[in-house]
Formats: sequence, C-alpha cells, structure tokens
Amino acid sequence: PMVVHVPVIMIPVAFLFGLISIFFTNRYLVALAVAFASAGALGGFIAAFPMHPHTRGLPEAAIRTLQQHDFFAYSTLGITAISVVIGAFALLKPGFLSKGLLALTLLLASLSVSVTAHYGGTLTYVHGVGVNGTYLDAH
Repeated sequence: PMVVHVPVIMIPVAFLFGLISIFFTNRYLVALAVAFASAGALGGFIAAFPMHPHTRGLPEAAIRTLQQHDFFAYSTLGITAISVVIGAFALLKPGFLSKGLLALTLLLASLSVSVTAHYGGTLTYVHGVGVNGTYLDAH
C-alpha cells in the first residue's frame, strides 16, 4: 500500500511546482517538478511491475474495474515519463513554452493518477480486492 500511494502524491505536487514555475525565471521550481515527477514515475513503475499483486477468482465487475485501473495506471506512468523528458528539456531551455508544456503534461498525469486511484479504491472498498488477502495470489 505504501508504494502505490507514492505516485498519488508525487505527481500532483510535481504539477504544482510545474505550474508555479511558469511565472518565475528560477530553474529551481522546474528542477523540483522534475524531481517529484521522477519519484512519481519510479513509484508507479515499482507499483505496476515488481510489486503488482496477482489476482484470482475476481467477479466480472471487479475484472472490468481492474482493467480500467490498469489502463489508467499505465497511462499515468507513460505520461509522467514523458513529462520528465519535457522537464529535462525545460531545465536546459527554460521558457514559457517548455514550462507550459511541462505543466500541461503534469496536469494530464495528475488527472490520470486521480482516476487510477479512484479505480484502486473501488477495487478495495467496493469489490473487496486485497482486503485480508481476498482475491490475491500468494507469492
């Protein structure tokens, strides 16, 4: 549970730093946005691949929710990775356009991670996935 919550907080904080950086010439804010986005991407990667639990015996409704959750999780990971690359460019060539593009991609990543979190909560609190190990394979 601790790993999956890293992107949920890091990516929106990265967006806030990216948004604020548009209005200032200081590269420090862009560097913070890139650092938080990188931490969010790393946390998302760890949550999506080596730490991702395997399920068994899910009801059909839970399977559909899991598919939506995974789609938005992988989308978040991809968008955040793109934002890190854009952020690196914004560090090298700071300007309104590069910082605006950074903020925009981080906004998209923040929205995507929010939807991912919603589906994750639905899996846990509506379908009971993971509660006391329900529907999870032991590994």
